[in-house]
Amino acid sequence: MVGSRCVVQGCSNRRNKAAGLALHASPTDRTRDLWIRFVRIQCENFFPQPQAKFVICSVHFEENGFTRAFDPTQRLQLKPGSLPSIWGRKESSTERDSTRQSRMKEYRMKEKDRQKLRFLWVLLMLYICALMHKMFDILISPI
Repeated sequence: MVGSRCVVQGCSNRRNKAAGLALHASPTDRTRDLWIRFVRIQCENFFPQPQAKFVICSVHFEENGFTRAFDPTQRLQLKPGSLPSIWGRKESSTERDSTRQSRMKEYRMKEKDRQKLRFLWVLLMLYICALMHKMFDILISPI
């Protein structure tokens, strides 16, 4: 069973869509050992069962380790073979609150961008349908 908290020492993040935090399950290929090695740098007694999955949150991955699906409104997904490499620093509660607020503001801004993209996508589809309809009319009209 996959955990609900990040296993990195000092990080107890859970999935939080509003804050842009995602949990990524450990891979089943060779990179799994590298993920374990990353966690063991700070927590020497981390020994997951051979087939057990564990999760690491998105905070610990570089920005270029993510890919976006074709639909720009989709969430970021971790690229295969991506390795965790970022250790979170200890933050005071005021820093954490301000960071959380800025993440919320950023998420709201991203949501507005998604809504604009959806609107533009619908307009584009309507335009394409209108063009196709006009082309169909031209093709079947008597000469």
